[in-house]
Amino acid sequence: AITHSIENSSQVRQTHGILVTMQVPSMVALFVLQLAVGTNGQWTECSNVNSIRGGSCNGPSIPCEPNSGCLNAGKVSDIEACEGLCEKSAGCVAVEWHSPSLPGWGSICVLQNQSAWQPHPQGDHNAACLKQDSFPECKCSNNPPPPPAPPAPPSGDACIVARTAYAKADQALHGRGMTAVWDSLDAWMQISKCANTTRPKASKPWVPAGMVQQSSGGAVIFVSPTGNDVSGDGTQGHPYQTLQKAQQHMRALDQSQRAGGVVNLLAGTYYINNSLVFTPADSGMAGAPVTWQAYPEHAAVSINGGVRVDCTWTPVAVNGITAQKCDVPAGFATNSVFVNGLRQVRARFPNGDPLVPASGYSSGAKPVSSFPNTAQAVPANMHVVSTTGNIVATGSVPGVGGKVTVADRSTPRGVTTVATAYVNSSRFNDTFNLPYWSTTSTNAITVPSTWKSRKWASPAGAVVKMMHPSAWGSWAFEVGAYDESSGVMTFSKGGNQEARGSSGTGNLYIENLLEELDAPHEFFVDTAHNALYYVPDNTTDLSTAVVEGVLLPRILQFRGSDSALVQHISFVGVNISRSAPTYLESYESPSGGDWSIHRGGAVLLDGAEGITLDSISFDQMDGNAVFLSNHAVNNTVRDCDFWRTGDSAVAAVGSGRQMNGTEATYPSENTIVGNHFDTVGVYMKQTSCYFKAITYKNYISNNICHDGPRAGINFNDGFMGGDVLSENVIWAMVRETGDHGTFNSWDRREWFYRCPGGAPSEYCFMPQTHHVTGNMFIGPAGWNMDHDDGSSEYNDFNNIVYMGGFKYRDGINRNMSGNLMLNAGPVFQVMGFETDYFVGNYLDHFPVCGPPTIGGLSGNTYITIRDGTTRDAVSAAPSGQKCDKGTAVTMSTQQVEALARKLVGLAN
Repeated sequence: AITHSIENSSQVRQTHGILVTMQVPSMVALFVLQLAVGTNGQWTECSNVNSIRGGSCNGPSIPCEPNSGCLNAGKVSDIEACEGLCEKSAGCVAVEWHSPSLPGWGSICVLQNQSAWQPHPQGDHNAACLKQDSFPECKCSNNPPPPPAPPAPPSGDACIVARTAYAKADQALHGRGMTAVWDSLDAWMQISKCANTTRPKASKPWVPAGMVQQSSGGAVIFVSPTGNDVSGDGTQGHPYQTLQKAQQHMRALDQSQRAGGVVNLLAGTYYINNSLVFTPADSGMAGAPVTWQAYPEHAAVSINGGVRVDCTWTPVAVNGITAQKCDVPAGFATNSVFVNGLRQVRARFPNGDPLVPASGYSSGAKPVSSFPNTAQAVPANMHVVSTTGNIVATGSVPGVGGKVTVADRSTPRGVTTVATAYVNSSRFNDTFNLPYWSTTSTNAITVPSTWKSRKWASPAGAVVKMMHPSAWGSWAFEVGAYDESSGVMTFSKGGNQEARGSSGTGNLYIENLLEELDAPHEFFVDTAHNALYYVPDNTTDLSTAVVEGVLLPRILQFRGSDSALVQHISFVGVNISRSAPTYLESYESPSGGDWSIHRGGAVLLDGAEGITLDSISFDQMDGNAVFLSNHAVNNTVRDCDFWRTGDSAVAAVGSGRQMNGTEATYPSENTIVGNHFDTVGVYMKQTSCYFKAITYKNYISNNICHDGPRAGINFNDGFMGGDVLSENVIWAMVRETGDHGTFNSWDRREWFYRCPGGAPSEYCFMPQTHHVTGNMFIGPAGWNMDHDDGSSEYNDFNNIVYMGGFKYRDGINRNMSGNLMLNAGPVFQVMGFETDYFVGNYLDHFPVCGPPTIGGLSGNTYITIRDGTTRDAVSAAPSGQKCDKGTAVTMSTQQVEALARKLVGLAN
């Protein structure tokens, strides 16, 4: 038997005269892992896996597409019955059976006669395939998926991609951080084994574009950590000591005196106990912002939200080792400690390194119960109609009903949507948005067997980090109680850190327990006795070390309102460090995607315009780093470096009330450019370099993103559209999760909104086109570009896609042209495609085939790399599919690399 790595009770199954032992959970199980034997051969069954890839079935009440290779066989009792139908069906090689609890699809059996087996994790699904000599792809892919292994040794196309990625990063970052870029590319793609490559010795110096060399007429103030707020006057010879004092000085001036003013921050660390909040009273003027900057350029200036720990350390015996202990002030309830500038590890079991994917997890937890699902359905009460009176969409707007007329659509969109809306979900904060999913998460588990031997005096207050059972992200829970005799652990809060929810469990670990303090770099804060325990390594001298606790979740805030905006302020060339984790704070489900998010970050903009964050080093933020909330317009995040971010690096999130998007509470026309996102999602795994929900027309360009657990860039919805995603380079993502892409998008929720530039009474329905151009999406990452449920209105052109599928799922108006696809190609799922076009691309495999309904499939060029890697040609088109014969060419590695460089804006 194939046995899931959980505690199981054994059962025996008789299949066609052969005795097979299998393992199933002792509780009522939705999923089973086993080997069985059928009349046609040996069955391999997978749990939490969606496997049908050869064709598309449209739904339980709709027949499969003609000649798609799959057959909806109706409802059966279990997966074994589904297998039995397959054995009686000529040519059937695989099946998929849906859990009875799956809405709309419960107990449905789907048969497949094509051996295009590409399993990916998805909850509430069982899949099985027949192991035949002609079907070597038959295998399981179970939760959690292992991190994708980088190709070894690098092939010709791998070196083309690696060299191009490095050159583009060097251009986009102006030479900053290139050793880190090299090291990550080497770990992922082995760039060091490619010809004509050399690891850089050091990064290049960089002068921030926004550095003010001389005031343009406004006030000039100096601040130093060694200054004096009482005797100082803000001059260079007598600087102030604190940022708050400098702010008070500037705020006391009228706006004309502030405009163009400069606050020069002299070298040193500025510890702040409270968030520095900028309001309209701190605003500059258009073309003359108030600039807060490191002075002189390259001065080491750090704005630090931590608390310095100055104490006497004493050795103490703990758990069979010698740890160090010191007294801390009352209220030092930190869950994050830094030593000599590096984040340390909270005492945990099993031991693990948060920077190493999937390090230190246990398996085998079983669900006992779930948090109450308090979400209440709101009946459909709103019709969106065309100017001719046709119904375009029906949905819910709590508290508002009736009809709204739109001018840009005359028929239903016909893609993935859910009309039902939900309110009052205790799982999410409904202040800004209302949930799309009516789901919950487990609130009690039976712990894994390896935990039952652990002896914990006071487990209440510990934290459990758990992967979603379908590997769609992760949860964090605070432990409320633990019954050692039964092994049942109850959670007091948490489980809201992703939107889909589940009643199951995934791999997990527990932290914040003194009894688990047993490895170098681990710490424990005893809040009851005001003590900090720490295990240093043999190179750390705590008598001279800088030890910091982190208590402040937000360091800088720019807060205004629609009627009184905070405007025209720049921060330039500083380091921002030590913001507290927020994974146990409130989360919201902003729209129809799978993600939820905490509305906050180390730097928060809300009611803000013309704010610039220029050349800032965001050093190990424990939560989100930068958060653009609601009315955040025409702001810029430029040439910043984000290192080892706990959650997402940059997030832009607006507000809406279900399908009503008429209020101007959404980020728009912001520019995210030239940033280096080096490692995100250290704590939570449904996180990215850039996340957006309910936004309009933002520009994300020339950013470098690598090393993270899920998508590098995630669009949670389409909303009003208009985004431009250009010349970004993304690799080493989706390392700890599954069923996702290096770039990911959804658009399940339909919206009506006020047409940009139109009259206040003019409403629109369709998102404006998203332009995705000149980017490098580097796998392996499952799907490399993942246009998931409902993603619509995309123009994807001149991108480089390497190692991974380019997914079109149900949606409309998507054009893919001029892209270079190496070891990659399009995948069409579910339905539609009449308005999709795959035209004029370059691929190193052939032919490209798709559903016969596709709007355009032509003019593609099939490359054979003369001195590199080639792909095997497909001799015949799959049954019932449309293929493009295209044009076959032979090119050298140098010619393909020249094409790649041209696509991403590099000179040859």
